[in-house]
Amino acid sequence: MSEAAGDRMLHQGQVLRDDGAPVPGALVAVVSGTAPTPEVGIRCDSEGRFRIALPPGRFRLTAHAPDGALGSTEIEAVGATAAAPVEIRIVLERSP
Repeated sequence: MSEAAGDRMLHQGQVLRDDGAPVPGALVAVVSGTAPTPEVGIRCDSEGRFRIALPPGRFRLTAHAPDGALGSTEIEAVGATAAAPVEIRIVLERSP
């Protein structure tokens, strides 16, 4: 196991509409980052929540709702030795 893989921390997040409503079934993906990630895509639960294991570094995540709405965010992920994981929020733009 590489050092980066051993230092991964499980982060939690939620995909929301701009009015604060959760987005069940949204697909979240890491599209870029300072370290490789094995996650291809994560499906949100019925409350728009998801979990993702990330090594320390900076990452851009995107979310795609079943109705086509899109959103993205950048986060600074912390390692397993940190006191607490990063709470991720992705707010979707209005669907076309």
